[in-house]
Amino acid sequence: MSQTDTQTITTTIEHKGHTRHSIANGGGGGGGGGGGSMSKISATQAAQQQAVAPSSAEQSAIRKISLRLVPFVGLMFFINFLDRTAISFAGPNGMNTDLALTVAQFGLASGIFFIGYILLEVPSNLALHRFGAHKWRARIMVSWGIVSLLFTWVSSVQELYMLRFLLGIAAAGFFPGAILFLSLWVPARYRSKILALFYLAQPMTTVLGAPLAAWLIEQHGLFGLSGWRVMFLGVSIPAIVVWIITWFYLVDRPQDAKWLNDEEKRWLVGELESEHAATAQQTSQRAHRPVQQTGVGAVPDLFRLYLWPVYAGVLTAHHYQRVPTAVWHHL
Repeated sequence: MSQTDTQTITTTIEHKGHTRHSIANGGGGGGGGGGGSMSKISATQAAQQQAVAPSSAEQSAIRKISLRLVPFVGLMFFINFLDRTAISFAGPNGMNTDLALTVAQFGLASGIFFIGYILLEVPSNLALHRFGAHKWRARIMVSWGIVSLLFTWVSSVQELYMLRFLLGIAAAGFFPGAILFLSLWVPARYRSKILALFYLAQPMTTVLGAPLAAWLIEQHGLFGLSGWRVMFLGVSIPAIVVWIITWFYLVDRPQDAKWLNDEEKRWLVGELESEHAATAQQTSQRAHRPVQQTGVGAVPDLFRLYLWPVYAGVLTAHHYQRVPTAVWHHL
């Protein structure tokens, strides 16, 4: 190899080394830039987390609502659901025999409840807005409590039909009214958690309500009544008692809640008013869109309001009333 070739190779190696060194330095600079970018991102995330971190007033307001409103409304739902399904416990434990009911008559008496319930579902919730939550919900409680109490002295299938229909009318609007009431108290981002706590009342009806009904039925002869009549008496009295408590305990608006301090009221009212304003704006924008001629959009709003209670009523009737009838049929 000549001296010229040796110098050329040496120069090339030095050049490549310099290039690699430059690239390494550049990479280090890039890493430094990346580190700076990561620092900026971390700072931004920290600022966002700090911005959405709940204040002390927010935390205390939601905690008080969770402890004071949700359990009470859940108790009302527990009593409501127990009263409407009490016929499922009474039927195979003496009522069908005493009233000489056939399977078809028992099924009709069970399902006729939902006719009155569906017809008065929407008007009842409109009345909730008109008269206020605590007044109208107290009316619902005392109405279905009195009707449930009358089941204690039912003596014929015709009376059973009438009372079941009246019970549906009396209890109409309770469940959607409860959802509406809680929604008027809780901002949207907390609504799912609050409603999840409220929904626990339904399975609790099976866990606690069924043993309670069985215990009442076992008190055969109390006050000279059959066991199933004692059961109707026992499950109706709590509704009347809670009616009195509801009148004084529930309030319509956060502004009127004595158990919230001024700071909690300001935060809660501000959140709810801002959400209401945003919802009103969205509704106004939708109102100016072209009306759809086909599909669900073509259904009038009032008719659409009735679709959900009809669907829910059919499912509930099928699930909770058909099973007891089948059980009784095979006994």
